[in-house]
Amino acid sequence: MKKGHVILIIILFLISVTAAFYFFDIADFSELEKLPYYAVSSFLRMSAAYIFSLFFALSYGYTAATNKTARKLMLPVLDILQSVPILGFFPAAILFFIGLLPGRPGVEVAAIFLIFTSMAWNMAFGVHESLTTIPKELVEAADSFGLHGWQRLENLTLPVCVPKMVYNSIVSWSVGWFFLVASEIISAGKESYKLPGLGSFLIDTTYSGKIPLMLVGLSVLVIIILLLELFIWKPMQSWADKYAYEYAGEKKPGRFIFNTKIIKYSFRFIFEAFSKITVTVYIVFHRHRWIKIISKSLGYAIIISALAYVFYVLLVSINKLLLNLPSDAYSIPLAIVYSFLRLSAAYLICIAWTIPAAYYIAKSKKASSYLIPFIEVVASIPAIALFPALVVIFIS
Repeated sequence: MKKGHVILIIILFLISVTAAFYFFDIADFSELEKLPYYAVSSFLRMSAAYIFSLFFALSYGYTAATNKTARKLMLPVLDILQSVPILGFFPAAILFFIGLLPGRPGVEVAAIFLIFTSMAWNMAFGVHESLTTIPKELVEAADSFGLHGWQRLENLTLPVCVPKMVYNSIVSWSVGWFFLVASEIISAGKESYKLPGLGSFLIDTTYSGKIPLMLVGLSVLVIIILLLELFIWKPMQSWADKYAYEYAGEKKPGRFIFNTKIIKYSFRFIFEAFSKITVTVYIVFHRHRWIKIISKSLGYAIIISALAYVFYVLLVSINKLLLNLPSDAYSIPLAIVYSFLRLSAAYLICIAWTIPAAYYIAKSKKASSYLIPFIEVVASIPAIALFPALVVIFIS
């Protein structure tokens, strides 16, 4: 039985379970009428965040890989951003998006931004890694043929990014689904904003104790994930195989389900615009040295002012803390230790099973065809959906 057939069987089973819940009225399913709307809303937010993440990854990763001076700053910044939890971006989402765009449009843009923060960094690292690991013979061949500008991007830069981008896109989508709950319910202090979607539906049904409803919402999420695997990611992986130079001559490339010319011209438009902007800025700064001098002076002034302001805020904050230190503040060092120990334990557990599992999957094509989709589905399930089972198994 083929992998696609197995996925279709699972999808039909989940649809049957959902329909059985609905038609036999096992629970109060009046809220299920809005579930298709929730599913479409969440999918559109994910798609918008992915498009922005793709543009960001290509531009940021390309600049970091080709500009050695910029790389020294860009990679550490990217690493820091990747380490910030999605909750750490809530204040920025509320301040810059909800504050500037009142009403639902601002909340929608904020949610897309939060999903973007769970996707973009991983994809940018993928582009950078692809471009910095190009074999020397490919670079020499491109130089010997005199490929520059868009021709070099089309024939060397973009093709080597395709395999890594497809793989990292799958991972980023899984992470985006995982953090969907946090993206659709934005809370910071007394302010709270909620959007209609699968993430908010899952958390509402879980906290209200409507476990059957939560299971139906979860089954809808799994159905969407499997449909994406069957009709998007699987064809894209086959399409990306022909760009994997390490497998040249070993695999017969599959046929991509979409029109590759659309993707090609879309990338061409993005990179031509990006290149024109870069060249224009370069010409302006090098032909008009006074602009360069002014911009450098202004940059130094901004940096010095920012450092002075941060130093002032730290002094004021330390002074206030020393004078009005709450009793709970003394527990912060111990809380940091506990959190570090939990993260370390979880990391060791992950290492203990993922390395043998990855080795087994890499060695067995048959196992990979069945286990990879299963892992993608499990990785995409939001943590909130696991709370009832965790309570029953570990706490009760």
